[in-house]
Amino acid sequence: NVCLPMPPESVAMILFQLDLKGIACSRGSACQSGSTKASHVLAEILNKDAIKKPSLRFSFSIYNTKEDVDYVIETLKG
Repeated sequence: NVCLPMPPESVAMILFQLDLKGIACSRGSACQSGSTKASHVLAEILNKDAIKKPSLRFSFSIYNTKEDVDYVIETLKG
């Protein structure tokens, strides 16, 4: 899993644009799923400002290729 804090004002649009490009991701961390509290895991690794930002979560497996990951990165840069 990769969890990236995003600017609050643009996270919904980024999520929408990624979906249009065939990239599946989720909002928030897996540890936070179904909870209104911040993830205790992310609280240990992120600073206080980053933990307050909404985040996008990408999950990868052994079936993803380097090209898949590169596509996500290039799309996020785009």
